[in-house]
Amino acid sequence: MSEKAEVSEKQEASRKKVPVLRIVLILLISLVLGLTVYNWNARRLMGNALPMPFGFGVAVVLSGSMEPTLKVNDLIFVTPVKDTNSLEIGDVIVYQSEGELIIHRIIAFNEDGETLITKGDANNIEDEPIFYTQIKGKLGMHLPFVGLIVKGLKSPIGIIAVLAAAVFLMHQSWKGEKKKDDETLDAIKEEIRRLKAEQEAAAKTAEGEDKHE
Repeated sequence: MSEKAEVSEKQEASRKKVPVLRIVLILLISLVLGLTVYNWNARRLMGNALPMPFGFGVAVVLSGSMEPTLKVNDLIFVTPVKDTNSLEIGDVIVYQSEGELIIHRIIAFNEDGETLITKGDANNIEDEPIFYTQIKGKLGMHLPFVGLIVKGLKSPIGIIAVLAAAVFLMHQSWKGEKKKDDETLDAIKEEIRRLKAEQEAAAKTAEGEDKHE
């Protein structure tokens, strides 16, 4: 394989990467905007403090009431409870109380069949009884201190920063693609000039041979 062929293949591979990057960036921007609008509608219009657009919820621990199990700024993943009969004493659940999310442990079920009792691991007193309908989900897993990053990204400044970064990278991809197109065009022009020069040289050589004959 000639050096020119290798260079051409590398340029073609590089050109294929650019549209992929652009698609990823467009999807990222769409995802951020879509989730922002979805969460705003769910919280403001529907009163749902823990939307679950992908079948699970994500929240950040804001207090130390569940220490040492959960600490402030831990990121928690919450799975919906499809059947409240599956709940057991000791389960850690997330429930909504007056627009706020609380994550505590179940310590008792009331005989009325409608309410249960929870308590934070670090608290000395139990919570007021809550209705099953207040339960948003059950603790799935948690990541220590990752909530700091999520809190930053969910803030207005964080959202603007993500969008600005995506737009900047998209601009750079367009700029890089234009540069490659210009380089390819210059290479084509140079190749045309070379071929034209070879043809002229061949024509002169043929003309000289005809004169010698």
